[in-house]
Amino acid sequence: MVVTLECAYYSQCLFQPFRRSDGSLYGVELVTRFVTEDGVVQMPESLVSTRLSPLQHSQLLEEKVTLLRSFQAAFLKHNLVIWLPVEQNSARCILSDESLVRYLTNIPGLHLGITEQFLASGDHYLTNLFSSLERHFLLALLNYGAGHISGQLIFQRQFNAIMLDKQFVQSCLKKTSFRSVMYAILNQVGAVCHALVINGIDDEKSFTRTRLLPFTAMQGALWPPEIPENLMLLLYGNPLYP
Repeated sequence: MVVTLECAYYSQCLFQPFRRSDGSLYGVELVTRFVTEDGVVQMPESLVSTRLSPLQHSQLLEEKVTLLRSFQAAFLKHNLVIWLPVEQNSARCILSDESLVRYLTNIPGLHLGITEQFLASGDHYLTNLFSSLERHFLLALLNYGAGHISGQLIFQRQFNAIMLDKQFVQSCLKKTSFRSVMYAILNQVGAVCHALVINGIDDEKSFTRTRLLPFTAMQGALWPPEIPENLMLLLYGNPLYP
């Protein structure tokens, strides 16, 4: 899909890996960025999403679903989880298509990713939209600790997986209390979900401090996103240092 802002931007879907502490691949998050034709300027989907038309949102979702179809056999063969981030428009597109709902719910390991911002507005429509997603899909909270919602709300919602917010983790990494804070989260939040992922592992130092903590998996700049065609590289390449 092509989006024209001050110039044309092209959507690019990538696989952002989740790594276990031993370096093995736990799964991938399907992330999207928009790039100029020369590749010099890149923007995450979150910065472009509000400028997309309903038709463009639908087209972008179709691109992502087509990618999932292409790699579904590989995901299943290697027992990988897949997180597909959704916001209001893509969630509405999914729920309005019964055949798409059936298809997505039958992909083993697929989670729809929701941010705290999605839950924070208190808007009645978004609350109902979330409840509908909750009835059909496994859900993953993408940024727990971002500060947009109270912790109590997490315990009232049925998230199968939760990932800690990158900025929150990196702030904690600067403190001597890092391990005690992480263990408190593991004990409390880990009790209400099946998978607890830590984000913000951007370098060897943060990896070393984190790898012995019993998180399900880790994510961060230490393992940058890859084009989908490089899924085998994510599986069998150097797991710790790209």
